[in-house]
Amino acid sequence: MSTTTILNIQKNIGRYGLSTLLIFGNIGNILTIIIMTKGVKKQPNSCSLYLLSACISNWIVINTGLISNIVGIDHLDPQNTSNAVCKLRWAGVHALLMLSRSFMIAACIDRWALCSQNTTIRSLSRPRIAVRIIIILLIVWTVIPIHIVVYYSNNTGRCIALPGTYAFFYALYSLVVIGILPLFLMILFGLLAWRNLQIIRSRVTPVGDIAHTAQQVQIHKRDRDLMKMLSGEVLVYCITTIPYPINLIYSVSTSSIAALKSPIRLAIESLIGYIVSPLLNFMYCCAQFYASTVFIIQQNIGRYGLSTLLIFGNIGNILTIIIMTKGVKKQPNSCSLYLLSACISNWIVINTGLISNIVGIDHLDPQNTSNAVCKLRWAGVHALLMLSRSFMIAACIDRWALCSQNTTIRSLSRPRIAVRIIILLLIVWTVIPIHIVVYYSNNTGRCIALPGTYALFYALYSLVVIGILPLFLMILFGLLAWRNLQIIRSRVTPAGDIAHTAQQVQIHKRDRDLMKMLSGEVLVYCITTIPYPINLIYSVSTSSIAAYKSPIRLSIESLIGYIVSPLLNFMYCCAQFYVYAFSSARFRRDFMSLFYSRIENRNDSKHTIGPTTHHLTRR
Repeated sequence: MSTTTILNIQKNIGRYGLSTLLIFGNIGNILTIIIMTKGVKKQPNSCSLYLLSACISNWIVINTGLISNIVGIDHLDPQNTSNAVCKLRWAGVHALLMLSRSFMIAACIDRWALCSQNTTIRSLSRPRIAVRIIIILLIVWTVIPIHIVVYYSNNTGRCIALPGTYAFFYALYSLVVIGILPLFLMILFGLLAWRNLQIIRSRVTPVGDIAHTAQQVQIHKRDRDLMKMLSGEVLVYCITTIPYPINLIYSVSTSSIAALKSPIRLAIESLIGYIVSPLLNFMYCCAQFYASTVFIIQQNIGRYGLSTLLIFGNIGNILTIIIMTKGVKKQPNSCSLYLLSACISNWIVINTGLISNIVGIDHLDPQNTSNAVCKLRWAGVHALLMLSRSFMIAACIDRWALCSQNTTIRSLSRPRIAVRIIILLLIVWTVIPIHIVVYYSNNTGRCIALPGTYALFYALYSLVVIGILPLFLMILFGLLAWRNLQIIRSRVTPAGDIAHTAQQVQIHKRDRDLMKMLSGEVLVYCITTIPYPINLIYSVSTSSIAAYKSPIRLSIESLIGYIVSPLLNFMYCCAQFYVYAFSSARFRRDFMSLFYSRIENRNDSKHTIGPTTHHLTRR
């Protein structure tokens, strides 16, 4: 690789890398400022004030320091021609960067203070105190960078620190003030805050002290969320900032042999220096919105995604129940009974389990405070979900039995048999989830399976009972039923047996419609349910290294887990009506007939009332 190639790479990093940072940094910081300003106006919070101040500092620095770097790639950089611009640019950017870092340190200290057992320390976590600290930091970081104004110059044609003693001092200053000290303080107070949270979680509260319990859990939930955001910030800071002072120390320590360095070495060092600063240095200023975006996405999925499912799930399930109840009353059918039972289970589960998930986003979730609610909620939702899946499996078996050539097997497809199987399944899925009642608990502050052997058992149980077995049975009996339909289609019927031919075609048409509906259900089940046990197995298998996972990895895993369950898990319960309406023309006609029949009934009542009134008037 030649020197020219390395220089071209460096220029392209500047042109496209820094420009990309400028665009996404502006978008992210502006969105964060809007969101946090709205939150602070609604409910002032000390930590939010620190994060908002850090975001404003980042936004200013990328629109001053970052733009000057981009301009200097292909144009004359003013800092290399004007000594005043050189000094002000470096002192100003340094002050803004250090303000952002100081605000993040203050936010970590604020979280530690808020969770402290000491009342005096806890009183530091107030908006009024935060405003004072922000003003003090503004003054401090206006004064400290004065040494940069004095000792930075462009006498050599480039705006750099004066070589010699000050250059070495600035390298050590950067190592301590930019690299070690902020990171040490962020990690220290982050860990102290995390320890306080663990104490709050494990605190024993008197049974009758309901108000204190609610407050305790609420604090735990809020601070855990903020700790995730701050942990992400610390990680980003570590990755993007630590290389800068290290590279600076290297540059100063090798400056005495600069004349002996080869051109290719100088080009490589220049490229590394350009990646370290400005690319990584400014990346920290652009990442605040995206570091917390994972958490924000998860919350918004809960608020709007689950709420949308609740609305459309209720509409769809109620319409399906009405249509199928009407059909069963008119002409009892075993498959319709199974589908109706599945729909009723789905409707109950979205109005119990789904609502509890929505409530737990912004309010106190009862399953995290009451052990009885925790156990009953998880056991009940699991039983209802498995009932719905079992009824779908029974419907697939019923279609296979109906199309069978064997009279004994075909006799299983009767309404009387369906009612017995439905009752049997209700009993079975009332008994099986007892292990959840025994081994689920909220002792850690969250309603989860007890860690260890049972957690591994439940993961394997979910993989088999929720994932593999229902899907295997649905596909197996679906394919067997489809094969039987193909046999019926290809059967040769005597030319004169018109009645038998009509009956055969009628069976074929009805079963084809039901097969479409069931195939759609199997497809939806596959898409929405299979990821859940897979994610559960992953979570259990990596639980031993949970302490070594980075904050951003934990946030991403939490987001994926939230999408898998409850979003996809409950989506299956809400999709039945829409799958049937899409896949079956008969179901669409039954749906439309609901409205037509009501319109006709209204018209009939008008025609009936009119003549009667006229007759009474004449009398």
